[in-house]
Amino acid sequence: MGQAVFCPVLPCLSTLLIMDKKAAAAALGVSEKTVSRYAASGKLPQRYIKGKTGRQLDFDEADVERLKEELDLPIEGAVVAAKQPSQTGTGQAGALSTLAPSAPVDAQIARLAQVVRAVMDAGQGETRQPDTLAIASKMLLNLEDARALTGLSRQVIVAAIKAGELPSVTIGRGYKLRPADVQAWLDSMFKAAKKGKK
Repeated sequence: MGQAVFCPVLPCLSTLLIMDKKAAAAALGVSEKTVSRYAASGKLPQRYIKGKTGRQLDFDEADVERLKEELDLPIEGAVVAAKQPSQTGTGQAGALSTLAPSAPVDAQIARLAQVVRAVMDAGQGETRQPDTLAIASKMLLNLEDARALTGLSRQVIVAAIKAGELPSVTIGRGYKLRPADVQAWLDSMFKAAKKGKK
């Protein structure tokens, strides 16, 4: 596993078996960077031993074996918080799904994958579509609201403001628009498009 080195720090032991980062990574079946993370988090105690060329990093074989056993343990009885639709259909409710300790590992993994998919699907639905009804009821819109309401890019809206086609006021560092002005600007764009086709 390692190399034998004379250790003047512990004179009672003539040699010690040094397990460096590379040997510990091979024993655990992980990368050297992961061994460094385990050491930094305190999961794998480290020590330095005086060697021929200076201090050498050393991991105790017993600590490495203990960590390997911890890593090899199956995931049992884990509790996963997941967003699942409520029974009434009125919104999202947080529900706890418990993985049964007696279930086989493959079944636990399949259930965990199902919960992760449900969480991801719930999160995507929330971020994709803004609440246009709430935006339309505002008295003033910022650029992001106008973009969500019209479906046009921020650059197109700013270009219309700078060209004087879309009335706005600057409050703070941002433009503020009235929903009626945005609607009138859209109507004028469609009227101009119809005239251009004839």
